[in-house]
Amino acid sequence: MVSLFTRRRLILNSPAALLAVDAEAAERNPFAAVAGRPDSVAAFTESGEVPLKREGSTWQGENGVQVGTDAGITVRCPRSALLRIRLRWQLTPAAALRYTGDHWERSYGDLAWRYMEPERILPWYFLATDGKATHACGVKTAPAALCFWQVDPSGVSLWLDVRNGGRGVQLGKRELAVAIVVTETYNGMSSFDAAGLFCKRLCAKPRLPHAPVYGGNNWYYAYGKSSAEDIRRDSERIAALAPGLANKPFMVIDDGWEPNHVAGPWSRGNAGFPDMPQLAQDMRRIGVQPGIWMRPLFVKDDAAKAWRLQSPNAAREYAKGQISTLDPTIPEVQARVQQDIRTLAGWGYSLIKHDFSTYDLLGRWGFNM
Repeated sequence: MVSLFTRRRLILNSPAALLAVDAEAAERNPFAAVAGRPDSVAAFTESGEVPLKREGSTWQGENGVQVGTDAGITVRCPRSALLRIRLRWQLTPAAALRYTGDHWERSYGDLAWRYMEPERILPWYFLATDGKATHACGVKTAPAALCFWQVDPSGVSLWLDVRNGGRGVQLGKRELAVAIVVTETYNGMSSFDAAGLFCKRLCAKPRLPHAPVYGGNNWYYAYGKSSAEDIRRDSERIAALAPGLANKPFMVIDDGWEPNHVAGPWSRGNAGFPDMPQLAQDMRRIGVQPGIWMRPLFVKDDAAKAWRLQSPNAAREYAKGQISTLDPTIPEVQARVQQDIRTLAGWGYSLIKHDFSTYDLLGRWGFNM
């Protein structure tokens, strides 16, 4: 038998050589470890933290708490109200890296490349660059949690908030598929291009518009005080800036068109907007695509108590004067919102700006989260 044991193989498989290979891999992608199993996992219930120990491919804790980390992150928590999960990878990112991430609902001028800030919350995904390579870690779209990352000199943490509103979720016998982690390193391109490629990996089935969306919105000069005639003039101005294009610009009618009191399906507008379907036709004739604003979970009529969102913020809004915030988990509320959307589309509006949606649900803006 010919022996394959050689001096070269002995050297290449020595501990020192393996450490050198690991160091080289870490230099190419300092976050490569995030693609594998975490070094520690903890679950947090309404009763407190539940330390978990790894047993094979899962992490086990008291009261039946179990977190799987092989094919995506899964959790079982049959006897407690689960709040969140934390996964931790021990690694040492280079000090020269700069980081950016996403946001909870929209940016407030705070999406920026900055050096490592351990307390910084990076929602959904983060990018890290040294000016040559761009490294990315994230979760695929439509997770069953609000997810954010944190990076510090000793490693990376991924937090998965699975609360139902402000309370822990009662899973019972169910297993919850929480999130799927994705990592990648990009070389030979800008960080902007890398971000585009990575976001495509995170979202396999994006719902994209058929063509670029651009145009005008009357809020930032009218602030809710306008009329149908104002919108026709705005439409003429916007159309004049994009003549002869097949993909015509939008003109969005913002807050201020809706009736002062709403009961059931919408009427046709207020005194300044007496005929919303006709206005949409006029806008198309002028040369723009009609768009319209709505606040789907906020109504000015005295909605049934069972329909109202039960939260301190919703109660404050209602106390201001029979202004109701609706609970979208109620089937009748879902039906009402669907009817509102059908009404706007039936009038001829092809872009709907839904506003305040996260604020009405959560009682705060993204920068306060």
